[in-house]
Amino acid sequence: MPSVDELAAQAAEQMRLYEDQKETSQRRQEAAKNLQNASLQDKLNARLKKKEEKQKIEQEKSEKYQLQASAGPAKVNPPKGVITFGYFVVKNVAVFWENLDEDNALKVLEEIHELITKELVPNNVYLAKEEIGKCLLAAEKPEQLINMALKIQENFNNHSWSSTLTSIPSCKKLVRPEDTNNADAKPLFNGPRIQMGIHSGDAATIKDNNGNTTYSGINILKVESIGNFAQPGQILVSSMTWSKIDASKLVEHHSTQPGVYKLDGFSGGCKVAELLPISLKDRSKFFGSVCANCNDVIKPNEQFFKALNCIWHINHFRCFQCNTDLGGSYVDVDGSPFCKNCYLLKNAPKCKGCSNPITGAYINAIGAYWHGDCFSCRQCLRKPSPDVQMYEKDGLPYCGECYKQMMN
Repeated sequence: MPSVDELAAQAAEQMRLYEDQKETSQRRQEAAKNLQNASLQDKLNARLKKKEEKQKIEQEKSEKYQLQASAGPAKVNPPKGVITFGYFVVKNVAVFWENLDEDNALKVLEEIHELITKELVPNNVYLAKEEIGKCLLAAEKPEQLINMALKIQENFNNHSWSSTLTSIPSCKKLVRPEDTNNADAKPLFNGPRIQMGIHSGDAATIKDNNGNTTYSGINILKVESIGNFAQPGQILVSSMTWSKIDASKLVEHHSTQPGVYKLDGFSGGCKVAELLPISLKDRSKFFGSVCANCNDVIKPNEQFFKALNCIWHINHFRCFQCNTDLGGSYVDVDGSPFCKNCYLLKNAPKCKGCSNPITGAYINAIGAYWHGDCFSCRQCLRKPSPDVQMYEKDGLPYCGECYKQMMN
């Protein structure tokens, strides 16, 4: 009969094999998904290329017969330096293939592509990267990208989508509750929902296989996290970007300040502004309240806590630094809640001797702060006393004897 240790070893081995099989299965599923997306992207690119070639032929015919010809597609050069990035995501793209045949699903993607790209040149925005259901955009000025985002939200809402598409729950038309019985009411949502994040900063430039410029770096991670956090049909702009906006250059819009949220790339949380076209400002009623800690919507039956202009699950009101439950007692640090200890560590002076925060008694000498144990002769480590006088050299303390030796 196997011993307890042998049984434990067998169980551990079985668990290891199970985890290995699970990991292998997940890798295969992910690989299959990537292959499917790549295949669909190739098919979509082929459709778009075919359409562009057809437009080019029609334009050449028009010029040949001296008819009025529309200008060819202008190109926007990739911006450099401090750039405003936009990350746009179409929600639930997978439902297109679950509810439509492939040809109609590709047609929807083609329509989405055109609704976005037709606003590039008028707003001087560069398309840095495009994949199924998402794209990375770049502009020299934040106002350009914000105006484009507002226009695209209206374009999506005003577009004539197929009835088959709008019968899908995540794409159906929605009106204000008070307009439910009004057949002529303008919808607040219509067709695919697109969520948008906008943030400014510098980034490294990369050339892809086709010679096109795209970007990488921490600010790309930041704008992607804002775009992924935004709710379908919503535009979110980081407060850093929003604070630099020239409001006179923006089209008419509605803005609110939802609060500060924990997002990837932002160590102290990210404060955002919500923007909507004036005609769609009532969308905010559909977005609901989002917990500033976990970023999930707070359901009607869930308890919550209001603080710092944000809403929190009752158990999620925690220190942004150490995640300790604050129990309603906190210190406001740039719109984020901190416990007293983390606040002191974050704002306490640093000891010049050891570079650690000082949270207790200290010595203020030679233009700096020191722990009592750290303020000593840099050479022999003797501390100041009635018999040991300290002297300064290059911003550091030395006892009288060591100081004389160095000076001689």
